[in-house]
This record gives sequence, structure tokens and C-alpha cells, in this order.
Amino acid sequence: MFVFTSQERKAILFLLCMSLLGIGINFLSKRYAPVRAFACISCNAGKIDINRADKAALKSIPGIGDKLAQRIIEYRLEKSRINDLQELSRLKGLNRSRFERLRQSVFVE
Repeated sequence: MFVFTSQERKAILFLLCMSLLGIGINFLSKRYAPVRAFACISCNAGKIDINRADKAALKSIPGIGDKLAQRIIEYRLEKSRINDLQELSRLKGLNRSRFERLRQSVFVE
């Protein structure tokens, strides 16, 4: 049928191996692609959940004192849950700059 030299056989074998390797990598990258989204868990690392924080945890946030922590807790109890951080901008004593600092330290789950 076909008669290949030793060098041609090595080249064909190399190309077949590279093709199989490419197919394997393609398969694995598609199969394990959702794992990339799982890595976003650390996005909130070091931040405080505003819906679960107690008064002491809120006071540990820079710019939050005793009164503002109490207002946040009261607002949370009144609404039963804070759905968006933007809701906190309505609180008395929380101006824009303080809200921006707060926003960097908390999250809503």
C-alpha cells in the first residue's frame, strides 16, 4: 500500500499524538469550564455580610460608629432584609463618602 520512510513515520506519529493531545485538552477545558466561575467565592473575602452582622461587627468597619451601627440594625429589622447596598444610602448620618467607604467593606448575600 503505502511505503513510508522512518522519518515520515515519525512525523505522522508526532502529528497523531499532537491531534489526540489537542482533542483531550479541548474536551477537558469544556468539561471543567464551570470551575472558573466557582473561583469568585473569594470576591467577598474579608467583607462583612450586612444582613448577618451584629453591632460589634458593624462598628469594626471604618467610619461606622455606635449610632450608625444601631441605625443599620434598626433599618434591617424594619425591612426584614437589606437587598441592595444602595438602600443604606437613605440612612441618616451616612453621607456619600462614608457610604463609599462602607461599600468597600460590606456585601449583601
